Amino acid sequence: VPRVVEFYKESNKSISVIDKNIYSELTPIDISQRLIEIKKEARYYQINAANEAVKQRRGIIRAATGSGKTLTAALIIAAIGKKAIFFVIGRDLLWQTHRLFADVFQTEIGIVGDGVCNIKDITIASIWSVCKAFGGKDKAAIDDDEDCEEKEIKEESYDAIRQMVHSSVVNILDECHIAACASLQLIANEMAGEYAIGMSASPYRDDKADLLITAIFGKVIVNISASELIEKGYLVKPIIKFLPVSKPKENYSNYREISDHYIASKTPQI
Repeated sequence: VPRVVEFYKESNKSISVIDKNIYSELTPIDISQRLIEIKKEARYYQINAANEAVKQRRGIIRAATGSGKTLTAALIIAAIGKKAIFFVIGRDLLWQTHRLFADVFQTEIGIVGDGVCNIKDITIASIWSVCKAFGGKDKAAIDDDEDCEEKEIKEESYDAIRQMVHSSVVNILDECHIAACASLQLIANEMAGEYAIGMSASPYRDDKADLLITAIFGKVIVNISASELIEKGYLVKPIIKFLPVSKPKENYSNYREISDHYIASKTPQI
């Protein structure tokens, strides 16, 4: 909608926007004391980002790696206090986020993914498992670059997963730069929630498919840069070195394989 309004204004055309959405009242969950107890007290920029997300209802939070996006997501969910889904893209993130949310909210947190389907008011969900419930492709074929080695969820759980998406008020996607892929577009077409928030350190794409991301989440509403966090003392200033590597001896099919052999390998091929 903002893009359409902007286009009309630039063309000197009048336009009126009628919002027929029905918004429910907030029922906040106070997690402030709990965050102090577990030594994860929210930082000023996380609080500001959460407040802006609640205010805008839709948008992208661009936050540098190490800024604590997961905790920011917890703040957003707590501030709204409605049924929520936090979508993640990998098995490790699925379980890590589930543990953090369970610790923060001190209640049973749902999980959908890696062979488990346990839906609660707040649920951490793998986009690959949710996509399969809506008839999407096999998770291994959706995006070879991501860690998709999850256990399959039984088909009898698909109805419950679809109902979860249709009834969720808050939808937050971690690493939203992948939202242009077919699987996310499929899920987005099924979301009817009041809030849609994307989070990423780099919410843009080299293939110029940014408009597909905008279609789901709208524009960037918060920008938390690495430079700001380094200046404020929240991140350590990095030392960057370029190391020569030999030409690959094998033909790797995706970035993850290259990363495993040449970037994150315990025995790098230098």
